[in-house]
Amino acid sequence: MAPLLAANPSVPATVVGIHRCPVELLGALGPVLCLHAPSDPHPLTGWRRARKVRAQVRLDSDGPHEALHFLDADGRDCWRLYLLPDSDFHAWERLLASLPVHVDGPHAGQGRWRGKRSVLPHWQACALRLHPVPEPAGGIQLAAAEVLLSPLGRSRVQRLADQRSRGHPDDPSAWGGTAWAR
Repeated sequence: MAPLLAANPSVPATVVGIHRCPVELLGALGPVLCLHAPSDPHPLTGWRRARKVRAQVRLDSDGPHEALHFLDADGRDCWRLYLLPDSDFHAWERLLASLPVHVDGPHAGQGRWRGKRSVLPHWQACALRLHPVPEPAGGIQLAAAEVLLSPLGRSRVQRLADQRSRGHPDDPSAWGGTAWAR
């Protein structure tokens, strides 16, 4: 098992889970694809900045796509988690059930994503397993360890990256380095 990547000490401590995403449920997901800004000194920096979380569930010709989009105080995308074939689907469903529900109409959000598409940061991608870690003061911190993905998981990551070349408005404008095995 890879060593845990402790939360970055240079990032000021904030109330973890202020966006109502339970740390314990994140720890049950197993391997997930994490996207973060390349300027972040640590893959979990976006988690610490996040103030809202939105679940995205859609189905298209490439199959199902499920993700959590974490937004900062200004409503900008700052961290994303994508469900992978390697992930625990039951844990994902429990996590989605724990989040506040907001329902848009069938076409709501399409213009919003087009409008934000040009300002999305370039992303770094890494496959991680998230871990809740108890703090001495009684809170729970989030840590992560890099993981190797199955061939099916790597294929799914590649399809997500390829969507950028097709101009899909939901996917990152560009991805930097990745941390999965080939």
